[in-house]
Amino acid sequence: MDVLVIGSKGQLAKEFRNTLNSTKLKFIFLGKNKINITSFQNIKIIIEKYKPSIIINCAAYTNVDISERKKNLAYKLNCDAIKNIVKICKSNNIYLIHFSSDYVFSGKKGN
Repeated sequence: MDVLVIGSKGQLAKEFRNTLNSTKLKFIFLGKNKINITSFQNIKIIIEKYKPSIIINCAAYTNVDISERKKNLAYKLNCDAIKNIVKICKSNNIYLIHFSSDYVFSGKKGN
């Protein structure tokens, strides 16, 4: 069974790489230089190439301070991209594991 890990250069994916050890699973780690999660077509091509059974999405725009100024970019990476991944997973019967953070809130009611 192949597991595609997206966001390979980030802290979470690096921890997965350092701790996961399995003889039954093959892990494929891809970073933004190999997959463009904002492009539905690019994700589709990657899925067709690797044919994973599971996708673990560790990719995100995580710089909280800059995301306040670059809202469109943060939204594109943290919302639109996830929609792309979900659609492709759904149409290909691929399990998806997605991580988020506690920084996702409106700020109107506090943390």
